[in-house]
Amino acid sequence: METLERFLDAVGKAVVDGRLEVYTQHVILPFVLETASARLTIATMDDLAEGFDTYGEMLADLGVTSIQRKVIRAFAPTPGRVHGQYTTRLMAGNLQVAPMFWSQTQIDLIDGVWKSGFIRNTTTDGRWPLMMPNTCTAPHD
Repeated sequence: METLERFLDAVGKAVVDGRLEVYTQHVILPFVLETASARLTIATMDDLAEGFDTYGEMLADLGVTSIQRKVIRAFAPTPGRVHGQYTTRLMAGNLQVAPMFWSQTQIDLIDGVWKSGFIRNTTTDGRWPLMMPNTCTAPHD
């Protein structure tokens, strides 16, 4: 669980801080994002960067100062691979500014860096970047 928590913390901090160069180090392209209503594929670095910037602007408009993620469960089926489920809360100081949502991911250790190429979550967005706060209330399998 610690490995996934560290990964999520690093990625969340990169998003809030607007550090695309850090964020992209943790992403495998093509990146597949499956929401409750769509399956999106981000195939190019340009598409990833555009979504990153737009999502960052939305977070700034909401006053988000941190992305709090809590790992619910995680397991390593093989060395260098972790599957996990976690919750996400967008926070402005101590105030949650959007509904909490659930996600599942797989991270792989590639050249010494943990990376993800897939996330499934309970948002109902059908486009990249995701825009909050449209969410479902429970995780889906």
